[in-house]
This record gives sequence, C-alpha cells and structure tokens, in this order.
Amino acid sequence: MRQTSSSQDGVASLTRATAALSISTPPATTASTPRAFSTTRPALARVPPKQQQSKGGKGQPLDAAARKKRRAQMAAKLNPKVADLMKFIYAGSQLPPPLRMARNRWLRHWTIHRAWQLFQRKEHEAREREMMRMQQSMEHACEVLRNMGGPGTRPEGWLYRKAMEKFSVWGKGAVPIEYARPLVETPAEKPWNHEWKRQ
Repeated sequence: MRQTSSSQDGVASLTRATAALSISTPPATTASTPRAFSTTRPALARVPPKQQQSKGGKGQPLDAAARKKRRAQMAAKLNPKVADLMKFIYAGSQLPPPLRMARNRWLRHWTIHRAWQLFQRKEHEAREREMMRMQQSMEHACEVLRNMGGPGTRPEGWLYRKAMEKFSVWGKGAVPIEYARPLVETPAEKPWNHEWKRQ
C-alpha cells in the first residue's frame, strides 16, 4: 500500500514538472523555419531579421589572421578563371616606385642622367650625319653617270641606265621581291598563268 502511494506521488510530481516545463518554455524556432502560412521550402525561406545569427564582431575590425582566413575562403569559392582575371585586372602597377633621394644624391643622379642623354644624342647625330653624307655621295655619283657619255660611241646616260638595271643583284633572271608578287589587296581570279613563256 505504501509502495503504490509513493509511486503514485512520484508519477504525479513528474507529470506536474513536465507540464510546467512545457508551459514555461516557448517552442524553439530555427533560422530556417518559414513564416506562418508559407508554402516556401525551409531551405529557401527568407530568414527574418530577428532570427539572423550574428557573424561575430558586429563591425569590429578584423585582425591579420582573420583577414588572411577570409581571403583564403573567398579564393576557395572563386572559379580559377575568375581568380586569374581578377589577379590580372587588379594587379599592381608595373612601374617602379619613384626614387626618393636626398638633395645631393638627386643632383648626382640628375647630372649622370643628363650626361648619358647628351652622349646618346651626339652618337645619334653622328650616325645621321654619316648616313646623310653617304646618301649625298651616291646621289652625286648617279648624277655624274647620268651626264657622262661613253664608253666609246655609247650615248650619254648609258652607264647610268646599266647601273640602275641591277640584273645581277637578285640572281640570274630574278626580279625584286616587290615586283615578283602582284601589288593588289585581293587575290586574282586566275592566280597563276601556267601557259606564260618568256618572249
């Protein structure tokens, strides 16, 4: 009799505790629970602002390790092609950084740089003068040949015409490369005349 009463008291106390617990605690809602009367799947449901979980920090600046981890996570999500494009587009400048020197060192650098530029300009002008001298010498020789008669009974200008023919320059029976091909922008209807013979 005592055992039944004690067991009944234990069951009653357990029932009261369970009922009190179920009344005091509201049902837990997860972040993926959709709105009431919604037909959207839980995976696609919009998370209300109250249910959004805070992602640590709330605007606090990240330290170096966190930034490195964040960059690694973003790089892992990127497509390799997109990553290569971003690396190319956002690459740093290929120009070297500006020289930052003291006044005396800057003056020495400027003096050496100007001296090198002057030397290069003089070399360039000397080459230009030599090329001009050679060109004028060839023009003078051609003019002398054009006005010269002979040899023998040859008329005036015969030597000049023979010098300008240049038959032996490109080989036997050859012509300059610019005359060996048609000087047109579009191909001909008949690209090659196989019946052609030298007259």
